[in-house]
Amino acid sequence: MNFSNAYSNKFDNLAFNTIKNLQHVFNVNYKILPDIICKYSIGIEIEIKFRYFFPKLFKEYFENKHFNKYGLEMKQKISDLILQEEKNILPNLEKTIACGIPRGRDKYYEFSFTPVYNLTLLINQIELLRKSGLIPSGKHALHITIGGVELEKKHYHILMILQLLFIDKERIKEGFSEEYVDRSWTWAKKGRAGIFKKIHTDLLDTDHGFEFKTFYIDDNIDLFKLFSLLNFFLNDEKSFEINNLIKQIVDKMNDFGLPDKNWENPHQNSEIWNKYIDHFDELSLFTKSLINEVVV
Repeated sequence: MNFSNAYSNKFDNLAFNTIKNLQHVFNVNYKILPDIICKYSIGIEIEIKFRYFFPKLFKEYFENKHFNKYGLEMKQKISDLILQEEKNILPNLEKTIACGIPRGRDKYYEFSFTPVYNLTLLINQIELLRKSGLIPSGKHALHITIGGVELEKKHYHILMILQLLFIDKERIKEGFSEEYVDRSWTWAKKGRAGIFKKIHTDLLDTDHGFEFKTFYIDDNIDLFKLFSLLNFFLNDEKSFEINNLIKQIVDKMNDFGLPDKNWENPHQNSEIWNKYIDHFDELSLFTKSLINEVVV
């Protein structure tokens, strides 16, 4: 057994056990889908904001006013209401940890999934969490970490293509800080142009990897298509087809005055990023038509 297969068995077995645990604990099931087998390990994080777990509390007390603007008495009242509501959700979130999904540190709650090589196992876990009411309706940040490969220019191209297929320009706009002109926000707080390079201490199975930070999931995203296309673009045996796709999309971007170079983060090159936002919908339609012709 070679090194990668050993980790494949280890990680995928952990994911299988997590799925069984979730099914048993929450009495839910998932749709059977074809396996998506990747040569690299893929881990994900899903961030759930307070507003999606507690929409009524958010709308009444936080939508139009920051918590620190309230007086002490009102702060205590709101805190008591939150504690009461948390009794309905926190025990189940803690059960997911026991089932095998570690908790991350971002937003109100972050699911930090163990990496897999069979990407369908990630989809299964997400579906079970949704059916258990633990990934509520809403727009949740999705970070995807690819382990076992060193970051290259082509990975910025891959991210760009997948962005045009699966997110919207509103997500790109979130990279601009609402308060400061000298820094970026949300997905752009770490890394460059939507990618955060990771070191061995950030990874479980390798010394090399990086994280795609611009994605999100909502009620409409086709996760099977997202992970299938991610796997396609990471397939070295498809390099000729991939390079051809990249060239056509880069040429189209050049038509709009978008250079084929690293744009860094929004606060560093706001003119380029705003131009990208202005032409995002046109580029998205072009990319979707191209992918449908060549890949699907």
